Amino acid sequence: MRSTFRKKAFTLIELLVVIAIIAILAAILFPVFAQAREAARKSSCLSNTKQVGMAQYQYLQDYDEQFPVWRYFLDAGQTQKVTWIEELQPYAKNRNIWGCPSDPLYSPKNPATTNSYWLNAYISRWSGYTGAQSVRLPEMQYPATTIVFCDGPANDGQHTWPGPPSEWCGTAPDCVAAENRHMGGINYLLADCHAKWYKKDQLKSTTTPDDSATDGVPGLLGLGNKKRSNDGTNPWWRL
Repeated sequence: MRSTFRKKAFTLIELLVVIAIIAILAAILFPVFAQAREAARKSSCLSNTKQVGMAQYQYLQDYDEQFPVWRYFLDAGQTQKVTWIEELQPYAKNRNIWGCPSDPLYSPKNPATTNSYWLNAYISRWSGYTGAQSVRLPEMQYPATTIVFCDGPANDGQHTWPGPPSEWCGTAPDCVAAENRHMGGINYLLADCHAKWYKKDQLKSTTTPDDSATDGVPGLLGLGNKKRSNDGTNPWWRL
C-alpha cells in the first residue's frame, strides 16, 4: 500500500520571509558590533597614549623636567635624524605602543608610518626647525590642560603642529578621518601625564582674544590660526 506521508518543506514565501528577517537583524547588529570594536580600539589607543606619557615622564625626571626636542640631526647633511620617539624609546621599551589600532596608515614595517602621534608645537617650540629647546614642565601654568600630543595620521615621528588634525593638513581625508577616528574624537596626552579622549569642540580657550596677538608659533611656517593662552579650563595647545 502506498504511504500517504509527505515531508513538509518551506514554501518560497516562507524562505523569503526568513531571509528578510535575517537581513533586518544583520542591519541592526552590524553597526553595534562595529561600535563595540571601535570602543575596544579606542581603549587600546588610550592605553598606548598613557604608556608613551609614562615614558615621557621618566625622561623628564632624567632631563631636569625638560621635554624632548621634536628632532635633531646627527650629520651636517641632515640625512640622519633623531626624533622624540628615539628619545623616549629607551624608557618605553615597546615599539608597538606608538601605533593607534584605528589608524589605517600605521605600519610598523614602514619607516615612514611607524608613529600615530603628533606633538604639540608649543611644547617642542619647533625645536627641530628653529634649533630652540623644548619647554620645561615648570614653565606651564596649567599642566592638567596643556596638550603634549594627540593621535593622528601615521608619520615617521617628526610631525609637530599647533592644533588639531584639521589645522595640520586642512581637509585632506586622512586628517579629517583622524580627527574623528575614535567615535567622533581622538585621544590626547596632557602635560600632567594623564591621557583622555576629547572631541574637537571640547578644545577651546576662553581667555581674552587680544592674547592671541602674542602667539608667534604659527608664524614660523607662515600658518594662521593664532591661539589664545591656556586658561586652565579646557585642553589646549598654548601654555
